[in-house]
Amino acid sequence: MNFKTLGAAALIAAVGLCAPAIAQEKDQRSWSGKPVATGSDADKTIARARAVTKCLEFILADWSFSAIRGEQRKKLMHSMFDVLRGERFKERRGKWRYSAKVSMSEARNRVLDALEVQDTFGAEKIIVVVHPDCYKGPKIDEDEVEAIWEQLRTGVSDYLNSHRFREAPNTGQKSQIMKAALELGASPSNQKMHQFGQMFLAPVVVSVKGKIRFEPIKPGSAQYSIGKRGYLRVQAMKGTVYHRDSDTVLGTFTIKSTKQKSEMSESNTDSIYQPYWDKDESLSELTENYAAHVGKYIATHLCKRLFDRFYAMQPAPSAGGGGGGGPRDCPGCGDKIVDNSLTACPACESELPAVKGGGGGGGGGGARSKEGPPFRAMDNYQLRFKGFDDDDVETAIEELQGNKSFGKWKDAGATKVFVVYKCAYRSETMITSAVKDALKDADIYDGCKVTKTGNNINIIKKK
Repeated sequence: MNFKTLGAAALIAAVGLCAPAIAQEKDQRSWSGKPVATGSDADKTIARARAVTKCLEFILADWSFSAIRGEQRKKLMHSMFDVLRGERFKERRGKWRYSAKVSMSEARNRVLDALEVQDTFGAEKIIVVVHPDCYKGPKIDEDEVEAIWEQLRTGVSDYLNSHRFREAPNTGQKSQIMKAALELGASPSNQKMHQFGQMFLAPVVVSVKGKIRFEPIKPGSAQYSIGKRGYLRVQAMKGTVYHRDSDTVLGTFTIKSTKQKSEMSESNTDSIYQPYWDKDESLSELTENYAAHVGKYIATHLCKRLFDRFYAMQPAPSAGGGGGGGPRDCPGCGDKIVDNSLTACPACESELPAVKGGGGGGGGGGARSKEGPPFRAMDNYQLRFKGFDDDDVETAIEELQGNKSFGKWKDAGATKVFVVYKCAYRSETMITSAVKDALKDADIYDGCKVTKTGNNINIIKKK
């Protein structure tokens, strides 16, 4: 996939989902480092590099600064040094400490300039399609469902535009896009996504399926007593990023929410928050706001996949210099330095530690110890669900399929009592623990009991 020759627009076609608007952050931030022993120029250089690195990690938290290497990393670091304001490197009680202030809006623009987003990993024409079966909960009318879709689309669009992933002029063709999205179905094939991309002149097609689900709160609970009547969460929400020209899936992502996060500011790419619905609040308005937030994180995950793929394609730096000391960590920006002949970091110019001596034979035992004990042989199991509705079973299975210790999945159908899936499992962790963790991550563990009888794993939820 040639990211340098990609087109320059993002076409957003979203059909259902939910989340709230992007919070405004305080523009100016202060950065201070750990105390160091001396006030030397070398220590100040390292301290400045650490401040810039902290700023970059904050800005690129969703994409990962660590993915950037070589000349691109150097360019990015050097673009940031002159955004440091009010720098101080002062001695107190025998130790020296560095501090500075940064305008985050200026820093973010410097990052986007240095990465040349619109000409590299973010230059593809993109269309994001979300299946219309997007909401489960108290009945809302068709206009309200369409408003949820609009807010989702706004969330995706706002994030892409603010990060220079530009939209195509025909973004507003709502009826045509919605019709095409319905034709794609919940799990479109590569062929359908290829045809969809051709229809809208988009080399990258992102298909998203899943729901925003309303969960009522039981009368008598602590939340109910203070006026809370339910909360919103995402369910089985998964995206597939498809590249039309190479006919390949570039990656997948999952949007998760958790009860452990009740504020919008707590959301990140690992999981987003779940807002409570108050009895005096409009449920449709809350759902629309939540849709915009979910849309933001759909766009975030998409951008991260393109970002990671672009930098994964960059050539690895040469080891150079010979020797057997292994890579050194730069004390300033934390980069891995594999060239033993270097005395300063190419990216931030921090003085590097000396190369450690000797490689020493030993037969590779150390490397094996990092991997931990060997896996057991892969065992076959039946996961038997009881007391769950179909959506919750689907959510649980998708969560489990994200665990690489599981494989060979097969839907074995339903009996009068159980919904059964067959799978294989290989890990040092007990399978019952892995199942419990997946149910907790999917936020459907409350009231569950997981037991093992032979190769049957019984997952029972009390009604």
